[in-house]
Formats: sequence, C-alpha cells, structure tokens
Amino acid sequence: YQNTWDFSTRQVVAATTLYAKWIPNTYTVGFDTQGAPSIAPIAMTYGTTLKNAPVPVRTGYVFDGWYQSPEATRAWDFSADPVRSDITLQARWSVERHLLIYHINNNPAAKAPESISYDFGSTIQILDPIIDSSADGPVFDGWNTSMDGKGTFFTPGDTITMADKAITLYAQWFTPAQQVSAKGFHTLVLKQDGTLSGMGYNSNGQLGDGTKTTRKSPIPILEHVQSVSAGIGHSLVLDSQGSLWGMGGNNLGQLGDGSTISRAVPVRIMDSILAMSAGGYHSIVLKQDGTAWAMGNNEDGQLGDGTTEMRRSPVKVMSDVQAVSAGEYHSLLLKRDGSLWAMGWNDYGQLGTGDAKSRFVPTKVMDGVQAVSAGFSHTMILKNNGELWATGNNERGQLGDGSLINRLAPVKVMSGVKAVHAGASHTLVTLNDGSLWAMGSNEYGQLGDGTQDDKLLPVKVLLDIERANAGNLFSHVITSDGQLWAFGVNEYGQLGDGSSSSRTSPVRIL
Repeated sequence: YQNTWDFSTRQVVAATTLYAKWIPNTYTVGFDTQGAPSIAPIAMTYGTTLKNAPVPVRTGYVFDGWYQSPEATRAWDFSADPVRSDITLQARWSVERHLLIYHINNNPAAKAPESISYDFGSTIQILDPIIDSSADGPVFDGWNTSMDGKGTFFTPGDTITMADKAITLYAQWFTPAQQVSAKGFHTLVLKQDGTLSGMGYNSNGQLGDGTKTTRKSPIPILEHVQSVSAGIGHSLVLDSQGSLWGMGGNNLGQLGDGSTISRAVPVRIMDSILAMSAGGYHSIVLKQDGTAWAMGNNEDGQLGDGTTEMRRSPVKVMSDVQAVSAGEYHSLLLKRDGSLWAMGWNDYGQLGTGDAKSRFVPTKVMDGVQAVSAGFSHTMILKNNGELWATGNNERGQLGDGSLINRLAPVKVMSGVKAVHAGASHTLVTLNDGSLWAMGSNEYGQLGDGTQDDKLLPVKVLLDIERANAGNLFSHVITSDGQLWAFGVNEYGQLGDGSSSSRTSPVRIL
C-alpha cells in the first residue's frame, strides 16, 4: 500500500486491480467510578479487548465489577467482550460490613454486649455493659476507642459511625473516691477500696511515697486506709485497724512520733484512733475512747494544754469529744454533748469567743453544734438544725455574710446545710440537696464558678456533690457517683490533672 489511487487524476489504460485498505476505528471507553477516585478514559481499537482492566478503590466498599448500565445483570468481561463503539462503563459496589466489638477490659463482674457487624457508614447506638450489681468493684465510666482511655470517649446512648474496619470499644472503669484532703500544696485521695493516692508538693515527703519529688498526677501510697488528713506540709493517715500514721514535715513535732525528723514514708504514731486533723504545723487526734490528743507547734496555745510548749509526742487535751478540726494556728473540739470548744490563735476572732484573745486551753464557744471546720484564720460551724455560722477572718468574704468585716463571734450565714469545709481564705458548703456553694477568695478560680472574682455571698457552683475540700487556694469535690473534680491554683500539680495550670472551672481527676 505505497500509493493511494487518485480517481480524479489517474486514467485506466489497462486492466487494473485496486485493493481496499482498511483502518480500524478507535473508540473511547469511559469509566464512571460511582464515588471512587476518577479513572482516565481509554482509547481502544474496534473489536479489541482490554487485557488489564482498571480496578477502582472506594473506602468502605467492595468493587463488584464494571457494568454497561445500571440495569445490566452481567459485568463487562474485558478479556472476552470486544469494544465496537464508544461506551461508558459504570462501577458497581457492595457496602462493606465490619464488627463493632465491645471489650470489657478486665472486669470479671461485667459482661460485654454482643459484637455485631454493621454496614460501613451506618449510625450505631452504643450499648451498656451487663454488670453484676451485687458485686463490689470499680464503676463503669463509659467506652473508649483506646484501652488506656486516651482515645475517643463514648457513653451508652451515644452514636458512632461504622468505619472501614472493625471498631473496638474498651470499657473504662474507675474506683470511686471516698475522701479527699488538702490544706497546703498537696492533696490526699482515699478511694472506696481503701487505697490512698497523693499528688502535689512533696518537699517534706508529705506524700509518703519515699521521695521528695513533686507529683502532678495521683501516685499510689498505701492500702487498707479508712481516712486521711493533709496539713500544710505533713499528712496523717488512719488505717483500717485504727492505727495512726504520719509522714512529711516534722520540724515542730507535728507527726507526734517523739522526734523532729521529717518522714518520707509513713511512720506509726498511735493506736485506737477514731479521727484526726492535720493543721498548719500541729495535729489534733481523737481516740476511740473520746479523748482528744494534740502534738506539734504550740506557740499560740493551739494544742490546748495550757502551755505554749512544742510537743513531739501526743498530749491529752479533753475527754468526751466526737470531732476535731485543726486550722493553721487554732484548733476546734466538738464534744459529744454538741458543745463547741476552741483554743489557739485568735487575732481575727476565729475562736468565736467574742474577743481577739488567744486561748491556751479549750474555751466554750456555743452549743447545738454537729460539725466544725477550721480554716487558716476563720471557722465554720454547722449547727444541729442545719444552720451555718461563721466567725473570724473575713477579709476576702470567706465567711459568706456579704461583708468584709472580721467577726469576733459567730454570725449566721445559711440554712439547709449538710457539710462545710473552710480553706485558707475561701469556704465550700454542701447543702442538703447536694448542691455546692462557695464564697471568699477566688484569684485562682478556687471557687470553681469560672471566674476569678471574690464572692462575699455564697455562689452556687455544682450539683450532686457528696464531699468537698477547700485547700490553700484550690478545691476538690467528690460527686455522688464517686468522681473527683478539682479547681484553683495548680502550681505544684496539687489538682492532680497532670499539669501545673490553674483551673477556674472544675476539671475531672478520677
């Protein structure tokens, strides 16, 4: 086929045979991927087949083949079906199905819901685990995509979208908090299983972990504990057998072990103990027989033994006592008959005696009292009828009476009160309905109301609170279901959230 015959110019002068030359048509095969990334069209010669068909990829779907139309029942066979015209082939897909797996995460008292396969992209409502309500143990706290709880968190009733692979949700469990105590810059947390943890400042070994390393998250300290009390730089622990243990600063004999040597691990002090309170640099202890004992700093008569002598070992102060509370330099004793007695520093009227004279022996303040709490230089008194009374320093509004006037004698603040805790210069109050109220200094957010403004009157902060503790410019609360929350200054990690950032609103710790 060297030359093409030109019929317009060539003459036939002899017998001639002309041969037809054929060029096959080229057709375009297009691809409609139906949601997958696009595929470029392919040019194909008439009647040929494609040896290597393109295979699209679409997340969450299985490729079923190429079809000439939505109605087609047979997939295009690239190895057998020749191309004879321009065509557009359409991808056909099937939705993948994957398992949603519930992992109970090491709790033999619970059973995981059944694992079920779901279509990719479908919306699934997350289920509750099956829990043996008669069994003691940790409390269910939701599901997480990570076993250690650092993934995405879900609660039963939430929805999740099925991914392009199986999803495993791990049950999260926590042991509820029973008590929290803080006064200086460290915090002690007692869980319902009797384990004790601590966080914050540890320069004196007050966390009792054998070091003097500051901790920003709770670290385990002891087991078999029934109550705790944190002072400025020392700590007291009551074990399940009624023995009292102490750790931390002891320069003034506040641990009561007969020495002035600080302890980085707990040291046993005395037995048959019912309760105790760690103050600034002294301690008040209540024995099971109702006698109150005191040790440590006594420069203002806060031990109540009639002297100002420091005591390295406990000295008996009073009988028929049902509760004790130690402030920074003053102490409160609540007798079994409901009478309140006070001793120690009284410059602000924190003893409630109507004057500013310090007392070196317990002095009666009032009757009809069910609970007391000694702050640094103010005192909160809960009466049998649920009325809250306050006395002492009020320079930051910590008494909650709407003024900044120091009170030498108790004044009524609120009614319907369940519990109260006095901090350095702020106060936390729990009402009978479980609501938490706060007043006083708030420069670091220690009132937990989201501001840094002092409050002269109680402000409502939270609901469903079981216990509260006011420390030095920070606070902790335990909710009715045992969760631990914190707010306020956090310079030494005393809030326990792993940081040193102050919080003006509650952040969950446990």
